[in-house]
Amino acid sequence: MLRIITKINSEFARGNYISEIFVFSGIDLEKWMLKTVCNMVASDQIIPLSENINKPVLDIKWLKILYAQEPWPEGWGLYFMKETDEPIYYNQDFSFQPFYHPIKGEILGAKFKFNNFQFNFLLGKPDNPDEWGTFHPNTLIFKKNNIQKFIEITWNESNKNRYLEFNHVGTTDQLPPGYPSYPYKIE
Repeated sequence: MLRIITKINSEFARGNYISEIFVFSGIDLEKWMLKTVCNMVASDQIIPLSENINKPVLDIKWLKILYAQEPWPEGWGLYFMKETDEPIYYNQDFSFQPFYHPIKGEILGAKFKFNNFQFNFLLGKPDNPDEWGTFHPNTLIFKKNNIQKFIEITWNESNKNRYLEFNHVGTTDQLPPGYPSYPYKIE
């Protein structure tokens, strides 16, 4: 997905206006996210921000889901960022940020960013799902002028009309607002 979002932005920036459709398995994407969470926990890459918080542990339920010994619980999985009128500043990067219980240290999910497009991966059913974005979106539509590029995400359930649209409005070589600055020059 990271590669395809990069391709779409690059083509729009270069003036390559050809409509295209890309297809991904939502189940495979969620499994990859779950594997990433498991690997980060198992390799001690998630460090609590405070000494008062327990170190996260690998939940056996995750492994059972990963190896299809248990079904995905209702409401667990991928939520695509909340819709906003704010511009998304495309940035060629990938980031992973865990969500964990502030006291217990239990991993509740993770935020994955692909080129500044946010995917929330939840390992629990949220009280207010809409706060996390669109659950199991089936189409991401990228537009520039009259050209559309589609990322279709397939799921086992029927989820018609769960789509999000993004309009490419321009290209800049400036850093996105709020992007971290570094005490040294990167060349």
